[in-house]
Amino acid sequence: MIDPGIRAVKLFDFDATSLSRDEGIVGVRLHIYRATSIEFVIPAARHWVECAASFGVSGPAFAWPSVYSFHPEATILAVGFGPVLEAMVQFQSQKTVNCPGTRHGPITYVSFLEVAPWNRTDDPGRKFGGLGTLMLQYVSARTFAGGEGGALGLHSLPAAVGFYQRLGFVPHGCPNEHHELYLELDERKAHALRALGGF
Repeated sequence: MIDPGIRAVKLFDFDATSLSRDEGIVGVRLHIYRATSIEFVIPAARHWVECAASFGVSGPAFAWPSVYSFHPEATILAVGFGPVLEAMVQFQSQKTVNCPGTRHGPITYVSFLEVAPWNRTDDPGRKFGGLGTLMLQYVSARTFAGGEGGALGLHSLPAAVGFYQRLGFVPHGCPNEHHELYLELDERKAHALRALGGF
């Protein structure tokens, strides 16, 4: 559960009826927040863990309070529906990734991306679909606005590589210390991602 207050800044809100998996609900509005304090992330992470336990499914892949603490200079964005966070992403602008065959120069690097346990694709009762794609579209759109061309880079959990490839990310190897492969979305593919809708 969240209470934005001074702990986050609301950046954007939009009609998300098309993302809702409840066909009886129309006029659903989601909000995108930028976290300004770890106190914004802690209750949401706790809620995700508690809900996963009550559903009998695996918990979040990432410890979001630790994510915030480890890179406080990075940006964390969250999608909220009412007082509940539905997805979170952390990214860093102007990051240099040393990997052969990839973009030369700084890139917007997505450090972490995750949807709430009840929004996973393997949950038949999930509340919203497409939030992972939506978050990447929004981050890419911010790089367009900043004149960086929409390109994104990230290291992916093995189970998520296919998801990123479907969106146009290309694997380049260069595993990190967790043996996660590096993938990159170039400017051309970023335009295609943007054309899917969203931002």
